[in-house]
Amino acid sequence: MSQLTVDELKTATRLRRKIYQDHAAGCCWHIVLDDGNLEDSSVVFCIQQAKQRGCTFCMDLGPLVKRMSRTQRAKLSTGGYNKLLDAPSS
Repeated sequence: MSQLTVDELKTATRLRRKIYQDHAAGCCWHIVLDDGNLEDSSVVFCIQQAKQRGCTFCMDLGPLVKRMSRTQRAKLSTGGYNKLLDAPSS
């Protein structure tokens, strides 16, 4: 597991937003993003669900969340990285 770069965190945040635009309950990532199950086993389960269902955004999010620390997963699940996208460009 490795810390993600700022650009990767932005990508994960964009994917999270896209998922919630179509699925209020977090789609395949519900147990991680909504319920706070941040363990690796929960992440693997979500990746498997995304592949089985063919959910493009959920599949794209998988490799990023898999590499995140628990702290980063928690922050993503609560929308804590939204400020990276909402901040004005310098």
